[in-house]
Amino acid sequence: MASTAIKSQGTIVSCSTTYDAAATGYTAISNIQSANGIGSGSASDIDVTDLNSTAKEFLQGIKDEGEISLALKYDYSDAGQTIVQTAVDGSNLIYWDVEIPIAGKSTGLRLSFAGTPKTFSKDLGVDAVVDSSITIKVSGAVSITDPVI
Repeated sequence: MASTAIKSQGTIVSCSTTYDAAATGYTAISNIQSANGIGSGSASDIDVTDLNSTAKEFLQGIKDEGEISLALKYDYSDAGQTIVQTAVDGSNLIYWDVEIPIAGKSTGLRLSFAGTPKTFSKDLGVDAVVDSSITIKVSGAVSITDPVI
């Protein structure tokens, strides 16, 4: 059976200070090497056990989408990285769009969310480029939009 895995190469991570459902006004962030944790949040458990229960009983609470981390090569002149740095400095909520290309489709699989970048580190080393990492606290739900033919 042939694999149905989706390649991540060509994925574009973009951000904006204003929400745009089509993400047409978003600015791509250059030099991203990986994005981890998108959609990995979990819901809390609400204990509804009472004296008539024969075992613990729970309802699902509200989902916390958690945090997302991006690994990238730092570029002080990159417009997308500048938006992120400004948001970190001001503790500002910004809007994110991740588009994963799908072969044979005119648009890719889109993951969109609002989130506050909490950190934007710069890591230095001998005989190395400046590595960076961005940690984003997601606010609200991650929206998934299917690819278009």
